[in-house]
Amino acid sequence: MVEKGIKTKHADVDADVLIALTAIESAKTKPTVLLGEDTDLLVLLLHHADVTSNSLIFKSGYVSKVNTHIKIWDILKTKLLLGEELCTLLLLIHAISGCDTTSRMFGVSKAATLKKFREHDFLKTQAQLLCNANAKDDVISAGENIISSLYNGAPYEGLNVLRYRKFAARLLTNKTCVQIHTLPPTSNAASFHSQRAYLQMKKCGEQGQSKSV
Repeated sequence: MVEKGIKTKHADVDADVLIALTAIESAKTKPTVLLGEDTDLLVLLLHHADVTSNSLIFKSGYVSKVNTHIKIWDILKTKLLLGEELCTLLLLIHAISGCDTTSRMFGVSKAATLKKFREHDFLKTQAQLLCNANAKDDVISAGENIISSLYNGAPYEGLNVLRYRKFAARLLTNKTCVQIHTLPPTSNAASFHSQRAYLQMKKCGEQGQSKSV
């Protein structure tokens, strides 16, 4: 490719980060279209993109036999629609709702997670605390508050309490046995999930900052 005059870049760590940042850098000088299928790319573009740059489009190059519509995202317009605060939290929202390196929680979709973050200030506050946390206990505490809220728990309701409450409610109404996997995770399980999400968020965020310096 180099011999044919095509510019190439080699990713030492995460190719998605390099791809997204290369597109963002290109958009500083000219309108840019990025072809891709990975949700990670969309999240990275929305998080790192500069709204003052030239047009930046994320386009799917795949057309299924069932759905012939091609997905096209205008990154700058989408970022303005979501708002700067939410876009700042997108790396965490993506990681905590399940990505390549973190598990997806049962019954908690990415769309529903984003909707709740848009509508509830409590979630955004806890996410800010988690993003800025410097201690393990702070990551675990804020993470549990977020996960509890995603399972419709009350603010600051512990997951073990919420899990028992939902189990008891289903036990009273279900004629068959309660499916344990449908309950919220335990506090212990959530602590590990929160730490993995925090690590993933920091890795993607710091790689983006180092590339832009």
